[in-house]
Amino acid sequence: MTATQLAIDIARHAARAAFDKAGRDIIALDVSEHIAYTDVFLLVTAANEPQADAINDEIQARLAAEGLRPARSEGE
Repeated sequence: MTATQLAIDIARHAARAAFDKAGRDIIALDVSEHIAYTDVFLLVTAANEPQADAINDEIQARLAAEGLRPARSEGE
C-alpha cells in the first residue's frame, strides 16, 4: 500500500510552506507500508532553532487555513 493522495497533497503543501521559510533538504518519505499510524514523514533542515520554529509555525498556519493539521510535529 502507498500513501493516500490526501497525505501526499498535505505533505506537498507543508513542504511548500517550509521552503518559503528557507527550509532546506526537504524530504517526504512514504512510510505507509512500514508504519500503521501515518503515511508520510516530512523532514526539513533549518539553520538554527528560531528558523525551525518559524518553519513549524508556517506549516501549522498554512495547514490550519486549509482546515488541516499534522498528526504530530517534532522538535518543538
